[in-house]
Amino acid sequence: MHIGIGIVLMLIAAAVSLFFAVGRLKENGAALEHATRELLLRLEAIEERLAQMERSSLESMSLIRETVSASARSDREELARNFAAFSESQSRYIKDFTEIHRSAIDALSDRLEKLAGCDGVRLGTPGARQSVERSSQGGRK
Repeated sequence: MHIGIGIVLMLIAAAVSLFFAVGRLKENGAALEHATRELLLRLEAIEERLAQMERSSLESMSLIRETVSASARSDREELARNFAAFSESQSRYIKDFTEIHRSAIDALSDRLEKLAGCDGVRLGTPGARQSVERSSQGGRK
């Protein structure tokens, strides 16, 4: 009989222990459910922030692309203007250079003709050398 009472007491203790364990499991389940809801809310907030960051990044990339495009266009236009100005400057320089040398050649040609006219000798003719040589020998005597 003592054994029966001991078994009954053990069963009652086991039942009470099982009852408290089930109560704790329910509390833990409720806490776990609350934590799961909170984690889901945080996950949704993270997803929303990621979407905002993606939109912001796309807008920034678009703005950067437009800025780079405008800058490149401006640089190309400036380069074209500078090249045109350089070409015009070089053309003027070549034209001035040609005119200066043409006038120098014309002046040299005039002086040579005057020099040749002084002796009555025309340069470039075969007898011109002989005449120049004779006149220079005559001037030495």
